[in-house]
Amino acid sequence: MVAAAAPRAGQAQPPSSSGSSWLWTTAAVAVLALAALQARGATAWLQGLLSCSDRFPPPTGAASDVAVVLGYALHHNGSCTRPLQSRVEVGVALFREGRAARLIFSGAHPGSGLRNVSEANAMAEYAAGLMPPPPRGLWLLEERSTSTRTNALFSLAMIQQQQQQQQQQQQQQQRQQSAGDGSDCSDGSGGVCSVLLVTNPFHQLRSYLTFRRAMREAGMAPDGGGCDSGGGAGGGACYRLYVAAAPFAGHRGYGPWPLDALADQWDFWRELLALAYYAARGWL
Repeated sequence: MVAAAAPRAGQAQPPSSSGSSWLWTTAAVAVLALAALQARGATAWLQGLLSCSDRFPPPTGAASDVAVVLGYALHHNGSCTRPLQSRVEVGVALFREGRAARLIFSGAHPGSGLRNVSEANAMAEYAAGLMPPPPRGLWLLEERSTSTRTNALFSLAMIQQQQQQQQQQQQQQQRQQSAGDGSDCSDGSGGVCSVLLVTNPFHQLRSYLTFRRAMREAGMAPDGGGCDSGGGAGGGACYRLYVAAAPFAGHRGYGPWPLDALADQWDFWRELLALAYYAARGWL
């Protein structure tokens, strides 16, 4: 075997491939980062198309009787993802500022993860890190729902149960007016009247339509369904439905940074599919 000749002194060396590959890698990363930033801005705009908080805002200066903070996916360790953190932050801000008398954290265990914790419990834990928990009964957990549809069914059932309990207390005390400061039902029966939904912009339209439909099915009267004509069905409380304003909250820590941007995009396109599915099922 003939050994390869050693390069002579002063002879030009072939260009190193390691330097050029590093430059190409750096350029590719920079282009992808720029594309991700632009995509995130476009995604925020797309998600805003499904927002309806500007069409159904709570009355200025009025306190809602209850704000329902809707659940979302958790990290594998059972902690809140960034979109879910944003929902909790909006809900806690409403409560702290006196714009929501009570909070309901709505969401069951997602069925995976390292911790046996529900979305509602994870939200309550995160909320407790934002402010000291209030007295018992002001933050409630709804831990059975696994969809927006069941968010509405189970949360509204809790609200109705509380309203009925308050009515019973009023009858025992022979009082004609509501015991709650935030009640302004037209029939004077008291109880929970105003329901404020808290969720991300991409989820607001389906949430509002789903809750409105569920309220009608439950004999509760959302806006336009009898509230201005003497209360809700059966002479009970007159319920009104609003949507809280919320900022765009992109994923962080969902995975490598390109996956965060893809997850943001998927939230929008999945929501369009969900709207079509809910419409076909008659849930809107």
